[in-house]
Amino acid sequence: MPNLGLHIGFALEAANRLGHPLTQEHLGSYLLGCTAPDVRLSAGWKREQTHFFKLTTDSTGAGYEGLLQAHP
Repeated sequence: MPNLGLHIGFALEAANRLGHPLTQEHLGSYLLGCTAPDVRLSAGWKREQTHFFKLTTDSTGAGYEGLLQAHP
């Protein structure tokens, strides 16, 4: 799992490439969103509760599908 700084670095790079004004206007919320799933480490939750897929068995895109199923 990438560390917190790497998550933020990837998110900042993605925001710059996207170039959408909303990511700059709401940068704090955007960065929180890119790191919030790893709160599980402090809370003692299973990874699947915050990432919506099993890293070892699920296919690419399963996390996105799981997120939309859990929170339509």
